[in-house]
Amino acid sequence: HAVATAGGTSYSYDNNGNMLTRTGYTFGYDAENRLVSVSGGATASFVYDGDNNRVKGTAGGVTSVYVGNYYEVA
Repeated sequence: HAVATAGGTSYSYDNNGNMLTRTGYTFGYDAENRLVSVSGGATASFVYDGDNNRVKGTAGGVTSVYVGNYYEVA
């Protein structure tokens, strides 16, 4: 079972075990259960390739492109 409350922070999950909410934040997932969005204090979104690698992320208005497993270009 997943934690529902800890230290005054509440959590909720979907049927796949993905965290949907944490006090102040909401998380979104695609059909492959990959994190695609976070909203709350700031907003973030993510894009994946066909091999499930995160290839692009945008957070706080800054977009980063991920090249392979070792490089990040902002």
